[in-house]
Amino acid sequence: MKRTPDFVAAQSDRAASLPGSCSIPNYLNPRQVATMWGIFHDKVLEFIRTGELNAFNVASKNSRRPQFKITLDAVKAFELLRAGGDPSRMSPPAPRRTVQNRSAPQQKQWI
Repeated sequence: MKRTPDFVAAQSDRAASLPGSCSIPNYLNPRQVATMWGIFHDKVLEFIRTGELNAFNVASKNSRRPQFKITLDAVKAFELLRAGGDPSRMSPPAPRRTVQNRSAPQQKQWI
């Protein structure tokens, strides 16, 4: 079967009408999330291991290395959690401690 440009256009139109086939991916890997946030991917893996960022492992059972996928909803939830939430519920900043200039104690002179 010869593929003409009309056939290819029809296939791409059909693929675009499928749910979940938009240009934005539904799932991201830790490296993509790290690039998006401007951090190292090891930090994203740490967020996953501590449970702060929800992800699932798509690697096979026999695989030694996990392959995490992160949903866009999990990324948004993490960002909202880290954004500080409702500003009216935030406590005011703690007062700053002032440090007095303390030099060595002066010795008392005995007469």
